[in-house]
Amino acid sequence: MEIPRIRKVVLSMGVGEAMRVVAQDIERQARAGQRQMTIVHGDQAIVLKSAVRQYLRIDKNVEGHRPGKPAEGGDGVTVVELRKAE
Repeated sequence: MEIPRIRKVVLSMGVGEAMRVVAQDIERQARAGQRQMTIVHGDQAIVLKSAVRQYLRIDKNVEGHRPGKPAEGGDGVTVVELRKAE
């Protein structure tokens, strides 16, 4: 049985607000045992998309990340692989 992927939508948020929301949700999902989540930031929101992806490089709960495949939302989303919570 496939576990549904969590989606966090940060469209139209400012960078500061979006980073707080993303950080809190990543920590919450990692603690809950979720292994993957998708962050929806939009493909035209270049500053927001860049900030999200830069943040994911340093979050201790993140194993890796990638742009979405076309069926997942393309470059308008970032798919996040979460580490197992310690």
